[in-house]
Amino acid sequence: GQRIVAGYNRYLKMFYTGMPGREYDTLRLGKSRYSKDGQKGIVSCVSFRDADLGFPHVFAVGTYAGSVYLYDDRIPGSIAADIIIQGTCVIGHGKNNRRKKKRKFEKSNDEIFSAAKEKWFEKTVSGGVTQLTWSSDNNYLFSAARRSDQVVSWDMRCLTSQDAVEIKGVASYSRSGGTNQHVAFDLNDKTLFLGSCDGTVKIYDVTTGNCDKVITCNDAVNGVSYARDYGLLSVSTGC
Repeated sequence: GQRIVAGYNRYLKMFYTGMPGREYDTLRLGKSRYSKDGQKGIVSCVSFRDADLGFPHVFAVGTYAGSVYLYDDRIPGSIAADIIIQGTCVIGHGKNNRRKKKRKFEKSNDEIFSAAKEKWFEKTVSGGVTQLTWSSDNNYLFSAARRSDQVVSWDMRCLTSQDAVEIKGVASYSRSGGTNQHVAFDLNDKTLFLGSCDGTVKIYDVTTGNCDKVITCNDAVNGVSYARDYGLLSVSTGC
């Protein structure tokens, strides 16, 4: 509640709610458009971990270029990239629009993805990231992307050591999402609510991976939001 983090092209602006106006801090995600370091593309989504469970300064950033990086805003300086994973892309997908080739995964000295995992991921998620959501225990990160029929969950419990980082895709949840539009999802503890372009809301149990219920609507469902205090699900339709 003390800050508003806004995404731009290759950088973030951090506004402070206690000082309204045009004052802000700039966190650059790379030195330049053509430099090899840092995260590329327009920032499409930002998601902070639950501060009550620790690591309140760690947050995930997704871009329309198709990558997800982790950052820690306690690191001083104008470049925010050299943190927890030492600037390594922990989740990368999509296409490199400049060269019309699939984006290559950036790796540290340790193997983050096997060759089979890279191939599966590029096939499963093929567009820019549209939404990121942490699980209630901060152990998993859920990601959705353009033109993708899957919401993917990632195991984020191995981030305590920079020398032994291992990010694993643990599950994918199916829906109809073959569009450039933002098709939202929401998470309530162990229940995942997925909007879908086929006019349904798919409700998954993340502990089993099963789709327990399907709610039928009269048009494509592009927004879902679960009110935890009241047990109500809000849905918006039409793409």
